[in-house]
Amino acid sequence: HIDMHNNLIEKIDIPNIKNLDSLILGYNRLTSIENLRNTLNLTVLDINNNKIEIFPPEIFLLNKLKTLNIQNNSINDIPSLLALNLNLVRLNI
Repeated sequence: HIDMHNNLIEKIDIPNIKNLDSLILGYNRLTSIENLRNTLNLTVLDINNNKIEIFPPEIFLLNKLKTLNIQNNSINDIPSLLALNLNLVRLNI
């Protein structure tokens, strides 16, 4: 579990942590999030209240994701492919 919410982070390089299950990055200044392929065991990804404009395509690699919070960003298009993640039970947009 990594919780770095409310730290005014503008850019983050996500390390390769195979057993990471929860990544909380809400209330920062992120404009994008990359290297999610390093966290394939994530079940919770919270990137709410940032400045992200484009839906991070690497989210589609997170097959174990159960909770995704992307509220209060500037994302206009949420790909319909997101519905193919059968484990996703909570989506906040």
